[in-house]
Amino acid sequence: MEAHARETQEGGQPKPGAGDRPRPRRRVIQGGPGHQGRAHRRHADGRPHEGVLEGAAEMQQAGFPQQVSYQQTVAVSKGAALISGESALLPHGAVSPSLMLAGIHRENYRMLPAGEEQGWLCLNVDDENCWALSLLPKAELASTAQRLQENLIALNRSCEGFHLLEHLLLRPRGGKITREVPEDFYAHRVSVVLPAFTARFADPGCRAWMEELIAQNLPAHIFPEFYWLDFAFLAEFELHYREWLALLHDAVGGSDEVTERLDASADQLIDFLKKASAYRSNRFWL
Repeated sequence: MEAHARETQEGGQPKPGAGDRPRPRRRVIQGGPGHQGRAHRRHADGRPHEGVLEGAAEMQQAGFPQQVSYQQTVAVSKGAALISGESALLPHGAVSPSLMLAGIHRENYRMLPAGEEQGWLCLNVDDENCWALSLLPKAELASTAQRLQENLIALNRSCEGFHLLEHLLLRPRGGKITREVPEDFYAHRVSVVLPAFTARFADPGCRAWMEELIAQNLPAHIFPEFYWLDFAFLAEFELHYREWLALLHDAVGGSDEVTERLDASADQLIDFLKKASAYRSNRFWL
């Protein structure tokens, strides 16, 4: 029976059911130091990815305080309970990995006074510097900080999915293609692609737990490789992956032209995995 491409969402640590059977634990072999790569938040051709900011400098806009030290700010007190349905927009309509990491912690929200009635809502990102997010009446700072924190927690959770790519489905379908891949590339192998930029998935301990959880729930003869990608690389992978999935569906009983397009799309995925090798985990689960 031919394997199927699967896409799974992991929304948090699942609770085992009463009828779950115990599964043998897989052994993990820790590789060398491994180069995990820089957090490239750009396309492969160097263009910055839409909706992702490079750092604090790009968070600044005209009229915003350009440099805010932690000592200049004071803590934002906790506000009253929020009214159901209230929401807070992300600063500048964009998000960065630093915002996703720091913005989920209530103690990171600070205020830079700007007169008697107003203050800048700031975010402490490294215990020394703060980002000025928005100029608000002081009475609205606490509720805005709470709404923004909840939005960023929800955003982190919604990003915590993964893609499971079975190498067997990447094999050539037509006779006009040759590839340079290892002999064992197709059989009994899967690539698991996950986001590296969420708050929990940025933690090495959580990554190891996720890898073990997925490996334990794969058939014993399947060898998984894990790729932890930043936003731009994950977006690039998903473009290739969705195109390939659509062609895989159309290729069932399709024409030679569709088969050729499917092989070309599979080539793009294989080339991407080679390019993203710096983001591959150095743990091997057996």
